[in-house]
Amino acid sequence: MNRLFDVTTNLKHKCILMAIYSGGLRRNELINLRTEDIDSKRKLIKIIGSKGNKDRYTILSEKLLTLLREYYRQYRPVEWLFEGQSGGRYSTTSTEKIFRKYLVITAVRPRRFIHM
Repeated sequence: MNRLFDVTTNLKHKCILMAIYSGGLRRNELINLRTEDIDSKRKLIKIIGSKGNKDRYTILSEKLLTLLREYYRQYRPVEWLFEGQSGGRYSTTSTEKIFRKYLVITAVRPRRFIHM
């Protein structure tokens, strides 16, 4: 996966991919994150309404936290942590397209899925 992060030049895309993989997030969990779900002091990500409609916490790596701080300064999300170009929640389709785009660049086996 390091190769995937190395070739990802877009800061938002890098944060999305790293959050999914370092935190073990599902696509829907990722796009439902709000800025207040990031607990930088305790280094946790709060996931509300996860599988089985349960809330849970997952780890927030130091590397992801650093990237998220840079991302926040650059993009200034209003409601959702990852917002689309015209505001509102980022789409699951866009998340999948990001993943596929960088898989092709890295020449990693294309039969991978974002949650693998």
